[in-house]
Amino acid sequence: MLHRLLFLLSLSFYLPAGVYGALNGHIVTDFDDQPSYVEDFIEFHGAEEYHGITLEIKKNGVKQPATLIIMSDHGVVKEEVKLGDYESENDLHKMMQEKGFERKTEEEIEAMHEYYGSMPEDNNDDDDDE
Repeated sequence: MLHRLLFLLSLSFYLPAGVYGALNGHIVTDFDDQPSYVEDFIEFHGAEEYHGITLEIKKNGVKQPATLIIMSDHGVVKEEVKLGDYESENDLHKMMQEKGFERKTEEEIEAMHEYYGSMPEDNNDDDDDE
């Protein structure tokens, strides 16, 4: 029985993180010389629209392309993804979902944007004066 348990535990390090637990992601960047859509994805909290994402902006003079470090809930690094390798902010959102990150609900996203004070202005005036 103990051998079976140890075997199953050892498998968890080789399975995709979504199979055995929640994903965690850590985005590290120096925020210099990034494509504009990568800057927008980070600066306007697009990355933080996903559960388990943390950001680290390094200003130590060392060039650091924006990198998503994907970890299992056990803290094991599963993959490193260079955000600049994608073509657009939409591609970054697709990648996040393909990697298994769960997007927050609209209410959670709205609350987050209100907290940060960076909610994009709604230019849709259809709801006004009805």
